[in-house]
Amino acid sequence: KALTLSNSAQLVLETGAVDAIATYVSGSGTPTLTFNYTVAAGHDTHKLDYTAPNALTLVSGSLRDIASNNANLALPNPGATNSLGANKLIAIDTTAPTMGSLTIQGGDSTALSLLDLALYAEGATEMAITESANCGGTLAWESYSTTKSAFPLSLSQRNTTATLYAKFRDQAGNESACVSDSIIHDNVAPSLSISSTTSNPVTSTISVTASFSEPITGFEASDISVSNGTAGTVSGTGSSYTFPVTPTAQGAVVISVAADKAQDAAGNLNLASNTLNFTFIVPPAAPTEVQGTAGAAQVALSWTAPSDTGGSAITDYAIEYSSNGGGTWVPFTDLVSTSTSAAVTGLANGTEYLFRVAAINAAGTGAFSSPSLGVTPYTTPGPPTSVTATAWDGEVAL
Repeated sequence: KALTLSNSAQLVLETGAVDAIATYVSGSGTPTLTFNYTVAAGHDTHKLDYTAPNALTLVSGSLRDIASNNANLALPNPGATNSLGANKLIAIDTTAPTMGSLTIQGGDSTALSLLDLALYAEGATEMAITESANCGGTLAWESYSTTKSAFPLSLSQRNTTATLYAKFRDQAGNESACVSDSIIHDNVAPSLSISSTTSNPVTSTISVTASFSEPITGFEASDISVSNGTAGTVSGTGSSYTFPVTPTAQGAVVISVAADKAQDAAGNLNLASNTLNFTFIVPPAAPTEVQGTAGAAQVALSWTAPSDTGGSAITDYAIEYSSNGGGTWVPFTDLVSTSTSAAVTGLANGTEYLFRVAAINAAGTGAFSSPSLGVTPYTTPGPPTSVTATAWDGEVAL
C-alpha cells in the first residue's frame, strides 16, 4: 500500500569490503520507494543485496500509511524470497582485469610485418591492441584471446623499434592499465662487399675481406664461390670477416658470395656480393734449344723462349755456365733483357763450358733448361818467336 515518507531514508547495501549506501530519491505517497546507489571503486559483488533485515533506516522523519500507522522497516533476510538479491540479479564489479601482459613473438627482432602476439589478463572479456602510445586515441575492442595472429605493423613502425600497446576490459567495462612490448623490426637484407689488398696478378694465396652492412651469422667457407681456387676458413664476427683463397692453377681466379648465404638478427638473408677477379701466375717454363758458338774468351749463346710464360710476360733471362760438366753452376751477370741471345764473356779459352737458361716473370724464375752441348772458347795463336834461318843452294831453311 501507499506510504508517505516525511523526510529521508537510506538502504545499506552489501558491496564487498566496503558497504554502500543507497539514498531515497522518490516514491513518497506510492507503494514503491526508489533509492539511488552510485557504484564506487572497491564495490564488488556477484549478486547485489542489502546487508541485513534492518538495512532500511530512516535518516529522519517518518514512514507511515494513509492511516498514520508507522511502516514496518524490517526486510526479508538477504537472499530470501522478496529480497533484493532474490528479485534481481545485479552484479557489481569495479575491479579491472589484472596481470595484463602483451608479448610480441619472434625474439628481439623480426623481419615480419605481420606480428604474432601473446596476451593475458585475469578477468578480461575484451582486449584492444593499438600502436598509439600509452593506448591513446579510440580503441578497437575485440573479444579477449590469449593469442593474436598477423597483427599488421604500420609503415611508420617498420625498420625501427616497433612498439605495440594493449588494454583489457571485463564484462562490467572495467579497463586494465595499458601494457606494451617492443621489438626491432628489420626487413632490409644485409648487403655484402668483398675486397682484397692482394696485388693482381697474384702468385700465392689471396686474402679477402667480407664486409656486411650489419652483423650477421651463418657465414662459412662453403658459402663462398671460387672459380679456379679454394676458399679457406672464415674468421671474424659481427659484420666483418676474412678468408684466404688458394688458386688451383694458372689463370683467372673469380671470387664472389651468392645471395641468401648469411642472415641478420631479424632473419633477413644477405644480398649477393660484388665479384673479385684475379690472375694467378706462375714462373715460366724452361727455355729450349740452348746452343753456343765459341769465340775468344766468350760464347755467343742463343735459345728458344718457353712456350708457356706462366701467365705473365717474360721480363729477363737467367744464364748459368759450368766448367766441370755440370757439377757446379756459375751465374752470368748481364743487363736485364728479354732477348733470346746473349754473349757470355769472361770465359777461359780452351776450357769446355756447358750453359743453361731460365726465364723470369713477375712470379719469379722458372726452371732451367737442359744444358747445352759443350762449347770451348778459343783465340787466334800469337806470333812465333826465336825464328832462325840457314842459307842453302837456292833456298833458306827456317
